[in-house]
Amino acid sequence: MNKNFRGISVNKTGDLNRHNNTIKKDNKNADILKKPSVRTGLMTLGLLPLAACGDGGGSSPTTTPPPPPPTPDPDPDFIESPTNTFTARDDNDRTLDESSAIADLIVLGKGGDDTITTGSGDDTIDGAAGGDVISSGAGADLLTGGAGADSLDGGDDLDTASYAASGVGVTIDLVAGTGVGGDAQGDTLTNVENVTGSAFADTLTGDGGVNVLIGGSGNDLLTGGAGADSLDGGDDLDTASYTASGVGVTIDLVAGTGVGGDAQGDTLTNVENVTGSAFADTLTGDGGVNVLIGGSGADSLDGGGDLDTVSYAASGAGVTIDLVAGTGLGGDAQGDTLLNIENVTGSAFADILTGDAGVNILLGNDGNDTLVGGGGADSLDGGVGNDGASYDLSSSGVTIDLSLGTASGGDAQGDILQNIESLQGSAFADNLTGDDNVNTLIGLGGNDVLNGLGGRDFLRGGSGTDTLNGGSGDDVLFFNAGDTGDFFNGGTGSDILDIDGLLLNLTLSTLHVTDIEFIDLLGTGPNSLTLTLQDVVDVTDSNDKLIIKGDANDTVISTGEGWTSAGTEIIDGEVYNVYTVGTDTLLVDTDITQINVT
Repeated sequence: MNKNFRGISVNKTGDLNRHNNTIKKDNKNADILKKPSVRTGLMTLGLLPLAACGDGGGSSPTTTPPPPPPTPDPDPDFIESPTNTFTARDDNDRTLDESSAIADLIVLGKGGDDTITTGSGDDTIDGAAGGDVISSGAGADLLTGGAGADSLDGGDDLDTASYAASGVGVTIDLVAGTGVGGDAQGDTLTNVENVTGSAFADTLTGDGGVNVLIGGSGNDLLTGGAGADSLDGGDDLDTASYTASGVGVTIDLVAGTGVGGDAQGDTLTNVENVTGSAFADTLTGDGGVNVLIGGSGADSLDGGGDLDTVSYAASGAGVTIDLVAGTGLGGDAQGDTLLNIENVTGSAFADILTGDAGVNILLGNDGNDTLVGGGGADSLDGGVGNDGASYDLSSSGVTIDLSLGTASGGDAQGDILQNIESLQGSAFADNLTGDDNVNTLIGLGGNDVLNGLGGRDFLRGGSGTDTLNGGSGDDVLFFNAGDTGDFFNGGTGSDILDIDGLLLNLTLSTLHVTDIEFIDLLGTGPNSLTLTLQDVVDVTDSNDKLIIKGDANDTVISTGEGWTSAGTEIIDGEVYNVYTVGTDTLLVDTDITQINVT
């Protein structure tokens, strides 16, 4: 006999008759099939010996009909399709419990606060909008909470939380089990091993296990933590961070491998930048543009090909970096060695950053920084603070104009300067021009021309025959030994000629000084100044008023033009003797020794 009862085939030799809900053989001593019962859509057949049914000669026992199957819910929360896909009926709060399912399910929520529970298959669950509670049980599941504060529990096996659809970047921390920003806002994550970020800038942090972190598009920050993690930055400029590692790490972006500490066993793909630990790290870039941050500890940083950057932005103290020597000192740079590095970012403190003969980008950040580009068309950005660009190593004179942002000659050729307040020239003839801010211009050797322009400027010529023009603003022009041939013009404003020397005996009429209102004799020791009435007229502007400051070690000598004492005057807390001749006025600090003035 061949008979199929809803998927179950019964094979028995002989002729069977069906009557009274019983199937039996015609011959005696045969078996009888009692009425099948229904379970989960199938019929289960049981066998009874004839002895249990009477004399076995043909009488059949009567069986009780089974209960009817349950009536399907006409309005389920989730509608099932033949492909194991469950879709929420509408945007109301819906519940799905498929915790006993072993198949791979696809569950699609809608706008309500849905509660979704699945079984042991590899499930794909998307809660969509609303605050959803998703528990995926066993299996390698993919969980998408969507918008709203969701609870994602991956259950057993290796599960992934995806934020690929988020409209803004997300911050996920698998240690804390929390999410912030975009679709992750307010999310809690339990038993989740892997995270896929959005198309924007994400911060993804793994835990102590094996994690797969995928940044997607955007400039992402990936922290795998302990365990052999897979870090894939995706598109744009992405960073792998090992700041929490308890020992130093070795990262090779060419090989895409990590060794030591939290990096042990890590694989890195589409990662451009690396931040090391607080210990001695070895960070190697690839053929692209990389940013390497060693952190504290004596690090070895090799940029590899292309234009690479080392950053000390997080250093707790100023750093000194020399790309020619490949060395670092101070703060996080202490003991660092640098190879194939073109660009440097300094700390929030006073840094000294020196480039090499190539094209360098030097960024000082905060603090009063000194930037030395060296040869090549460099970009020097001082950042915040009173920052200077130095060309003291240039083999020929330079021309720099901060007001125009131009540079030429020697090591300055092709340089771009931003946020630079101070300039130091070379040992040759330089032309240095400030802007309308406070500038310090130092010529060093050679016959230099210094132009302060607007603002309060400080001009120092150095050796050689220099020309110092203060411009507008209250400027300070420094005079030292050997500067008797220099030309000093204060310009408009209240300007000071600062005698910054020791044991200088100066005759004002032999100096090339114009448009100066103050002369400061303090310097570094005793100084003397001999002047005439005509000197006061020639040196000052149209007001013909000269003020001389000093102390008891200094001397002012007049040739005796009949100055008349006009009492005293207090300026900035200092008392001055006032002398006049007609409309000309001379004020001398009362601390100064005064000869032939009255």
